[in-house]
Amino acid sequence: MSVWWGVPAAVAVVGMEAKSVELPPRPVPTDGPNQVVLYVPAMTCASCPQKAAAALARLSWVRPDSIQADRRTRQVRFTVTDREQFNIQKVRDAIAAAGYLRTDLLTGPTDR
Repeated sequence: MSVWWGVPAAVAVVGMEAKSVELPPRPVPTDGPNQVVLYVPAMTCASCPQKAAAALARLSWVRPDSIQADRRTRQVRFTVTDREQFNIQKVRDAIAAAGYLRTDLLTGPTDR
């Protein structure tokens, strides 16, 4: 085994496995009040944005016409009708029911 004097060598010497961690990207810009931006890392295929949007549209406090899902950025932006009803766990549950286990809240709901 060759010895490096950097982090990989230290990780190898102590027997730990190095794993890369995917950090959420910078959120897409919002342009109004009560907007939420989510990051859905597994949203990569052509039909994924429609599946995520349909899942969110089932939540009574989400404005269905405001849902914008982009598979390139893997982000979904939408507007809530009532900030008090917004519940990130319900959002995560809805997205999980569509088949996406991880959902990160990037923004929201916005003030302006």
